[in-house]
Amino acid sequence: MAGSFIGILTFATSFALVKAQDYNDMLNQRNTLSRDIIRNKQLADEKKKEATRISGEIKSLEKDISSTQSKIDSLDGQINDTRNQIDEKIRIIREKESDLKKQQSDQAEALRAIYESSDESFVYLLFSSSDLSEVIDRTSYMEALEVKIDSNVKKIIKLRDQLLKEKEVLNSKEAELSGLKKENETYQNNLSHQKNQKDDLKNMTLAQQKSYQDLVEKLKQEMTSISAKIYEERQKRLKGGKEALGSRSSGYPYSSIDSPDPWSFLTRECTSYAAWYWNVLLGKEWTNTQPGQGDARNWANMVSANNQEFGASYRVSNTPQIGAIISWSGSSLTSSHGHVAIVEAINQDGTIDVSEYNWLAYQYSYRQFVTPSDYGNYSYIY
Repeated sequence: MAGSFIGILTFATSFALVKAQDYNDMLNQRNTLSRDIIRNKQLADEKKKEATRISGEIKSLEKDISSTQSKIDSLDGQINDTRNQIDEKIRIIREKESDLKKQQSDQAEALRAIYESSDESFVYLLFSSSDLSEVIDRTSYMEALEVKIDSNVKKIIKLRDQLLKEKEVLNSKEAELSGLKKENETYQNNLSHQKNQKDDLKNMTLAQQKSYQDLVEKLKQEMTSISAKIYEERQKRLKGGKEALGSRSSGYPYSSIDSPDPWSFLTRECTSYAAWYWNVLLGKEWTNTQPGQGDARNWANMVSANNQEFGASYRVSNTPQIGAIISWSGSSLTSSHGHVAIVEAINQDGTIDVSEYNWLAYQYSYRQFVTPSDYGNYSYIY
């Protein structure tokens, strides 16, 4: 009989150890998941920032591309104007060359007439003409005609040569403008290539961001599942002890889970609720002076930094006080992160009533008749 009792006792003890070990395993898993969630959130945020930076670079490239296109369009306009000027010069040159040919033809005809008339002797012209003035007038006219034609030819040749030089200048200008246009087109093509690369990089970065976000959501689901088991175990222990849940409400305003709050804690966690309670309800300034290390177990270590930052005189004590923050350093029931709550009442039997968040699945709770030492080492801050 005694042997059976010892066997039953051993089994019960072993079962309790297994339950405790299972519970601790769940806490460790949740802590690991919490760290993974934070890390993947950071990675997702980094990718978001990177995508934002790349978007800025893309906008800058698009601006440069648009500006370069404006330059190309302007150069196209200048090239067209220059070509029109060249065409006009060519037209005038051709017109002058036509005039030159006519003048040269007229000159040739005049020279031929002069030559023909020179075959007649002056004496013959003199005696054959009825009037001496007629001979003089005819000779003068031929000489004047020759001089005039010669002068016109020289003017036309000079004007044509000037037009040809102007045409060459315009050709050089067109070549220069075409060269500038080609340079700008090459520059624009390079910019477009860079933009395409940036677009690909941005899409890849956004895809990486989404993969991290998807992983965060998956980890959150796993954490919710494990947390539900932890909260279920807490409720079992709560029902089996002297503690009780009150039916009060908090007024805590944040509905999203694990979003940054104004005091650098995560919403709907015990730390965010305690910081909100002090800052909003009590008007006592308190913030996370150790980002990344603001776990509930570290709150006693943040007293000095908060005093320095806000000119306060908070202190750490072992004696409870209404409105004080109670900080547990961590146990199998509070997890390795610890837990904080607000002291709402001090009972005659030495227990306290606390208000808190996330003792039960990201919810507000008001626990009565709590024995602080049941949850490991603790301290009060006020």
